[in-house]
Parts: sequence; structure tokens; C-alpha cells
Amino acid sequence: MTTYEEWRVTGTWDGKPPIGGPIYIVWRTSEYDDAEDCARGWLVGATHEIWTDGPHLHKRTVTVTDWTEVDT
Repeated sequence: MTTYEEWRVTGTWDGKPPIGGPIYIVWRTSEYDDAEDCARGWLVGATHEIWTDGPHLHKRTVTVTDWTEVDT
């Protein structure tokens, strides 16, 4: 069993894609030692954007377990 944290930023930038539109970016502690710092740093870097919704910072703990075969 493995447990890690996910940090994500969501929201919507003003304008049309690829400049505007929905934003959903995730950093996992299983991939980044500094996942929280990465997410917070990205927010600081994106403050020049015009947000119509957000930005929203989220965190969750994910537990990955082995697959178990069940009867059908």
C-alpha cells in the first residue's frame, strides 16, 4: 500500500483557449518532493492572469492498494 498527497490548482482564465479556459494542474508527492511548494509557486507565477473563477488550491491524500480479485 502506498500513500501520497496530491496538490492541484483549478480555475478558469479569461479569454479563449489556448490562452484562456479551464485550468487543472496536479502535483503529486510521489513525483515531486516539494509538491506543495510547486503548486503554491505556480499560483504566484500565474497572478498576472485574469481569473474568471479561482484560482483554487486543493489537497488530498491518496492511498493506493493492491488490486483484489472479486467474484462476478
